[in-house]
Amino acid sequence: MVKERRDERLRQPHCAPALLTALIVSFAATEAAFSDTTTTSPPSDPGRRNENHAAPARVFSATAAGSASSVLPPDSSAAVAALVTAVSEAEISASMKRLGEFFTRHTYSEKLDPADSMGLEGEDRKAAKGIGAARRWVAQKLRSASPRLVVSFDTHRVAPRPPRLPEELTLHNVIAVLPGATPEGRKRSFLISAHYDSVSADADGTIHWDRFDRPAPGVNDDGSGTAVLLEAARVLSSRDYDANLIFAVFTGEEQGLVGSALYARKARESGMRIDGVLNNDIVGGEIGGDGRVDNRTLRVFSEGPEDSPSRELARLAGELAGKYLPSLALDLVFRHDRFGRGGDHISFNQVGYAGIRFTVSNEDYSRQHTVRDTFDAVSPAYAARVARANIAVLADLALAPSAPVVTDDRGNPTIDRGESGYDARLRWKSGGETGDLAGYLVLARETTAPFWQRTYWAGKADQFVLPGVPIDRTTFGVRAVDREGHMSLASVYIYPARPRPDYTELPLN
Repeated sequence: MVKERRDERLRQPHCAPALLTALIVSFAATEAAFSDTTTTSPPSDPGRRNENHAAPARVFSATAAGSASSVLPPDSSAAVAALVTAVSEAEISASMKRLGEFFTRHTYSEKLDPADSMGLEGEDRKAAKGIGAARRWVAQKLRSASPRLVVSFDTHRVAPRPPRLPEELTLHNVIAVLPGATPEGRKRSFLISAHYDSVSADADGTIHWDRFDRPAPGVNDDGSGTAVLLEAARVLSSRDYDANLIFAVFTGEEQGLVGSALYARKARESGMRIDGVLNNDIVGGEIGGDGRVDNRTLRVFSEGPEDSPSRELARLAGELAGKYLPSLALDLVFRHDRFGRGGDHISFNQVGYAGIRFTVSNEDYSRQHTVRDTFDAVSPAYAARVARANIAVLADLALAPSAPVVTDDRGNPTIDRGESGYDARLRWKSGGETGDLAGYLVLARETTAPFWQRTYWAGKADQFVLPGVPIDRTTFGVRAVDREGHMSLASVYIYPARPRPDYTELPLN
């Protein structure tokens, strides 16, 4: 582990009274506050390295001199906690098992589906084969989850692109929307995704993209993610939220993220505001191909750079999971995905949306894309933990105010060195709804630190000063917090890249 430089000035912050209207909150009052938050490896895997996790830290508060008294919001939300406990392991188990019974969910397997397959029950339901039957089953599960959900098919006709798209393809994403409770809130959305298609390779690893005569149960990849999403839809749709929640079950993922790429492109072109994407892909297995067992860790992949919106989404996910689900540690991996692999969150990253991937701690590559990706190799209990983590993150974000704006009209960060020339002065504006706003949290960490190290409660002020703190070697952010403790994503002060100069060189005389 790289030993971090600790800045004494960050350990002794104070605030200009004229700029602060509430409390100052610190992660800790000692040097330990700037140490990494670490957890040891699960008992089932004693040889695994220790992981860094973004965990919520204990806070201490003190009233700033000359400031007005302000009530600090609660550290956790009773509403979110209730949703987390409502997850049914039995529901997830039944969904994973059912998704493995369609023989294959190969993207080209529409013709396997008999017209009356949805009416089949018991043993006869195994006659319902192919991706068409699976799609209608997924849509029906979403419709039955709640009348609040607006369910539709997002259909695209795609030209051939060999080898993975050997012929023309019409594909159908299944989309369910839980509309936000207010007109202002409905301007922004959070999205959870999984993919319902599957493939199966020959014994030598060859995948025939134009053949679907081979079983492809795909229970872990990605029946598990689909089951988690369906349970999240059932639980989350029991109440209203400020923002929209979108439950997107994509297809064509195995062919190259086709369904999600088309959906994300259309969303960006239409101006849809999606503040965060949680992609669940291979989230049902606790036993790796090397025999290691880990049912207490979930990997979270996020693209860089270090202060990207995706990275901030991952950090907040780690904090919220630690708060509401101590039985599952989120292992934040600062990389867009596994080496040589990809997932549907990448489609959103590529058009500018924040998106992260949840996936198991230890993969079993010997089962992926084979006839052995079956129900007996997954753990409904582990998948239920993953569902709880998703629900905690989505509920908290959808109930929270919009993230504050920390740039001016030209896109420059509203941060400077203050009147002294040696302080850190931060300014921000409201990002939207402020009806139940309690105030803002200012966040700070050294530039080499992976997670936020200090927080300061600024109340409803719109600026904050840290005297003597250098802005050049400190990263700052601001979160909006409501009266119930729901936190927005952090808006980070990032200076835009300097444009490349285009000088015209003249000939020498």
